[in-house]
This record gives sequence, C-alpha cells and structure tokens, in this order.
Amino acid sequence: AVNALTDAGMVPDESFLWWAMRPSLNHPTVELRICDSCTRLSDALVVAALYRTLFYFAARSEDVPSLLSGAAEVILDENRWQAARHGIDAHFIVPDCSGAADIGVILRKLSIAMQVASCELESEDCFTSAARIVSHGTSADRQLAVFENAACEPGTGALRAVARSVAD
Repeated sequence: AVNALTDAGMVPDESFLWWAMRPSLNHPTVELRICDSCTRLSDALVVAALYRTLFYFAARSEDVPSLLSGAAEVILDENRWQAARHGIDAHFIVPDCSGAADIGVILRKLSIAMQVASCELESEDCFTSAARIVSHGTSADRQLAVFENAACEPGTGALRAVARSVAD
C-alpha cells in the first residue's frame, strides 16, 4: 500500500502516513503514534513495555488475519475514539464478548492472554503497572486537576501552573 501511494505521487514517503504502531523502517524499533507523551519516566516505560508486549504477541499470533478483518477495524476505530474522548474512564468493545469493558477488565484479559509473551520479554509487571496508572491517574488527569484548581484562584495563571507541575 505504501508503494502504491508513493508511486502515485500521493505522498513522498511512508513518514507521511498516519499509523498507530509499526516496525521502524530505519531502526530496530517499534514506532508508536497513538498516545500522548507521558510526563513521568516510569509511566513512559510502562507504556513502552505494553506496546512491546502487544507487538510481540501479535507478531507471533496465528490469528492475525482475524485481527485485520473489516469488523475488527471498525471496533478498533471505535475503541480509539473512546480512548481519545474518555481516557482511562473509557469503555471498550471487546471482540467475541457482548457489551463493553473498562480498562481494568481489558488489562486483566490481556495479562492472561499475553502471559507467555510478557514472560519471554521479562515484562510481566507491565499490566499491573498499567493498572496502577489507571488507578492513580494519567498525566492528563493530573494536568487537568492542576488547571481546574488554579483556575479557581483569580490571577494565578492556570496554564503556568500546569507548566510548573509538568516541569516538577
């Protein structure tokens, strides 16, 4: 697909295409473009470990064609929207299950399904650590709280308060 787009002159190269996660074409890494940056190193390491485990699992899964089906793509798009709109309070559609589940349920399901992959990568604690982020709040949650608290105090400069909190 990338070659078709570049050959047609629609994009100069693959860097002009939006994607959530892919193997790097220039480095031995996985590139992520799906989430906001973390302001705490410990949170960034958890997110990296989660993505690494998910990618490792998917790369070795025999069920990848079903993950790429049209129905799965629609569900994935909806789940992305839910995450973008509601953050850690989102509810997600779980394929092959009825209804929706919160992120805690999803993390528990992934932890079980990907136990072998996470052990092989020595990242068994990434799901527990992600649950800790959910229970304590993300950087976005902390920034919103600082903004709202500072906005209640006249003349404090709510955005400056957020910037100071991130820098600390």
